[in-house]
Amino acid sequence: MMATERGATRSTLSAYESDLLDFQGFIKNKREVESVTSEDINFYLHTKKHFSSSTVARRLSALRQFYSFLLKKGKIKENPTNFIKLPSQKQEPISFLKKEEVVSLLEGAKIGEGSEGKRLFALLQLLYALEISVKDLVALPLEKGLDILGSSSEGRKIFLPAQEALKEYLKVRDCFLLHEKESPWLFPSSSKKGHLTRQRFGQLLKELSLRVGLNPARSSLYIIRQGFYSFNEL
Repeated sequence: MMATERGATRSTLSAYESDLLDFQGFIKNKREVESVTSEDINFYLHTKKHFSSSTVARRLSALRQFYSFLLKKGKIKENPTNFIKLPSQKQEPISFLKKEEVVSLLEGAKIGEGSEGKRLFALLQLLYALEISVKDLVALPLEKGLDILGSSSEGRKIFLPAQEALKEYLKVRDCFLLHEKESPWLFPSSSKKGHLTRQRFGQLLKELSLRVGLNPARSSLYIIRQGFYSFNEL
């Protein structure tokens, strides 16, 4: 269901499977999955208090989705995750990307293969050079992209690599046109909006993070965007 209806990526499915298997191991020989109670889940989450708050929240999210699915299919009469609160944990400060992590992402995207690789590299270089929000980045008009390509770097060392990446992407941009019809967007797609979505860009970054060995928990659009902003003097 997650793969076909929600379009979950391979990395998302793998994380989801890992979380459910961990819970299965916890309740093994105690009770069937369908007969799990809220008390069982609360106890399970309390045994994970030594984990980060984001990891515990992800485990609960996986269980919520799983039991919502069972409820929808008529396998259970009520969702045992309803009204469950996460164990109290100390708020962790947000840690943005380090300089070497920013470089790792850019270099990892650069060696990406095919049209998908060229598009992702162009996206990251533009995100890095323009100090633009992700929402505005994916919705850049084609005309703006051509303006960027023809503009002067004005002495900014980070601007030229973005132009080069954009030039390479434009050579394969037609691969992303729907039914070979021209689009007003720089990054066209088959989405309802007609351009690459913020969600899809986030999925691509998650997959890239896994390839370069970056913790997926640190690959959110917000953390990556702030990391780029902090080190745009590279």
